[in-house]
Amino acid sequence: MPDWTRHLRPLALLSLSPLIIASPATAHHSPALFDQGRDLTLQGVVTRFEWANPHVYLYVETKDNVGPRLVWIIDAQSPRVMSLFGWSPGSLAAGDRVTVATNPARNGDGTRALGRSVVRPDGTVLKIPWAPDEVREARRTEPGRNAR
Repeated sequence: MPDWTRHLRPLALLSLSPLIIASPATAHHSPALFDQGRDLTLQGVVTRFEWANPHVYLYVETKDNVGPRLVWIIDAQSPRVMSLFGWSPGSLAAGDRVTVATNPARNGDGTRALGRSVVRPDGTVLKIPWAPDEVREARRTEPGRNAR
């Protein structure tokens, strides 16, 4: 075996490392997929509420006067961030009538939206934070964390 081939394996691993490191990041999307300059208010019934990583998802069935029923998938933050803003796994349940402030998908997908806030059946407004400074501040001041 030629002497230069012993350097080939480390070089190959080094060249692949950015791909290996970046692959988990592709599973986590940013709010840039949504048109944050366009507001859309949805009223409907919760069909499912998923409290899971990497994001919480809310499924809301809507019906307008002319169209069919649609189930919207509302993207929210991670469970940890949501909990900093008063959310919990029991915040919503299937059958709850809600009003959801959203931003629709940029690609025109008419059933996908970025959640901004939810008005629960009792009138409570639960915010879905996306501004990096707001999330950072909430994390900094979360209970049990040393203030810096």
